[in-house]
Amino acid sequence: MSVAAGALADPRVAREVTLLDLLDRLLAGGIAIQGEITLAAADIDLVDLSLRLVVGSVGTLRRDLNGPVTGRPA
Repeated sequence: MSVAAGALADPRVAREVTLLDLLDRLLAGGIAIQGEITLAAADIDLVDLSLRLVVGSVGTLRRDLNGPVTGRPA
């Protein structure tokens, strides 16, 4: 058995993933991002920002929030 054939059979071997593949997976499954930022000067908090972002395809978000998509407007 050659080294190349063994590497192809090993599922742990990294494969090249394009940006389009990554975006497709994120939109199909959805992703939620949450964060907080505080801007301060001289130990005085000036601005508090809170971020909550949900990214996904319309079909994925509708399925997760309202059940299956039926093809008619909500």
